[in-house]
Amino acid sequence: MKFADLATCLDRMEAARSRYKLVKTLAELYAKTRNPLDLIFTREDGGRMDGTVVTHQFHRLLDQAHVDQRRFHDLGHSCATLSQAQGVTARVVMEILGHS
Repeated sequence: MKFADLATCLDRMEAARSRYKLVKTLAELYAKTRNPLDLIFTREDGGRMDGTVVTHQFHRLLDQAHVDQRRFHDLGHSCATLSQAQGVTARVVMEILGHS
């Protein structure tokens, strides 16, 4: 094995370790903060938030950030694409997105 090949291998292993740590940290944070209804967006009392409120606030934030309008649903597709580009396996991406 050439030194350059070994260096590339070690770089890939370090990148994989970093991704694992990030995913583990996010999973731990999610486990601590999840609510009984397993909702991401809730009212202050923990109840279900109306979808139109989430959509309206999302579009307002896009306007403030000077980002082209898009559907809130498209964030899931972006998450999947970016995750796979970073080397996350399709199975893990499916679990993150709630697909079986």
